[in-house]
Amino acid sequence: MTVQLSPLTATDPTQVGEYALTARLGKGGQGVVYLGRSHDGGQVAVKMLHADALDVAGLRAQLAEEVELARRVARFCTAQVLAADIDADPPYVVSEYVDGPSLQAVLRGDGPLRGAALERLAVGTITALAAIHQAGIVHRDFKPGNVLMAPGGPRVIDFGIARALEGTAILTSRIAGTPAYMAPEQITGGPLGPAVDLFAWAATLVYAATGSGPFGHDSLRAVVHRVVNEEPDLGELSGPLRGLALRCLDKDPAARPTAAQALLSVLGVEADTGSAEKEQPLPQQTLVAGAIAAADTGAQESATAEIYRSYPPLAPAAETPRPRSWQPPHPPPPTGPQPYPSPFGYHYPTGPYPAQQNRPSVFPSQQPMPNWAQQIPPANPAPFARPGPQPISYPPQYPAQEAPPATGGVNVGLLVGVLVVVGVLGLVLLWIVIAFLRSVNVV
Repeated sequence: MTVQLSPLTATDPTQVGEYALTARLGKGGQGVVYLGRSHDGGQVAVKMLHADALDVAGLRAQLAEEVELARRVARFCTAQVLAADIDADPPYVVSEYVDGPSLQAVLRGDGPLRGAALERLAVGTITALAAIHQAGIVHRDFKPGNVLMAPGGPRVIDFGIARALEGTAILTSRIAGTPAYMAPEQITGGPLGPAVDLFAWAATLVYAATGSGPFGHDSLRAVVHRVVNEEPDLGELSGPLRGLALRCLDKDPAARPTAAQALLSVLGVEADTGSAEKEQPLPQQTLVAGAIAAADTGAQESATAEIYRSYPPLAPAAETPRPRSWQPPHPPPPTGPQPYPSPFGYHYPTGPYPAQQNRPSVFPSQQPMPNWAQQIPPANPAPFARPGPQPISYPPQYPAQEAPPATGGVNVGLLVGVLVVVGVLGLVLLWIVIAFLRSVNVV
């Protein structure tokens, strides 16, 4: 099914700003929508707003702020707002052109959606609402006519300007024509937030699955009464979508899930289905479209304090130089000063150094040292000679150093050696003399 275009009439403009108008796309309570063409040849949708709807003091400035917010909405699953001139006569808003009929037109021609087609609609539209809410906007007029069935998937349109036009005679008459998708708080005058879009989304989903809204489509008075006082009729909607739609259609906005929670539920992911009132505040904007106000710093400070009470910050650990190959041990890392690792990769525990009498010997034998070894002054032990949790048995290693200086004491070993050599030489000399004398006598 393609979009039905109507030719321009004699009273229609042919140029708006830098956009050339080529055909009519439709007409609604806010104004007339035209198919336009930009200077680079791309197609756009140009909505010409009724000028008399903006005669209220300050309304144009508020609408300009809302349009600026709408331009920040992520492009997926929505028709991106490209430009606007609210001070023009008449004012207009330019958005991305989506070549596809509305969901309402598709259902009238082809009947209710089933199976994967219904699930694709649910995923695409709730994703769009999550993006719209993230930008600080509440759609307030979500309905089958504002969902376009593009070849690439459903796209949500007309978000970001309903708030500014609310209360004018034109918009009031338009809203009165679609009460089946309004939340109870919109009818009774309660505070409005993102929860109104979840209510409208669920009502649209029921309509797409059954061909009838959850509160009927008969007289205005009857539909309004059912929305405020009666339970919804979900018809043939089944499976997980039925339970989700029932939660979104709760009379109490605080009991409805947020768009992000509903998206996770549609995807089959377990999520906290808390209320929309518990949703994190939207960044830098208020929950309703066009209301620009300072953030509630008191609530933010309270939430931050609660987080710090539950998760106090950890004390910073002492900085200790470590080699590049250092890896933390399997037990939790100590908070005290860290020792240097041994050359063999062994990491010694932290804590007070063991008492001297408890140190295990680093020598392989317990035999007493010889006297000559006792005269050598001990060298400083190598770093790896420090004891660990278990005795270490390997010979000590000493750094290279010069020979120890001579001492004034008598070296007993050297003296004994000299005496032995002298005695041996004396015996040899005596033997030589005797042999010589014997040879002389013989001769």
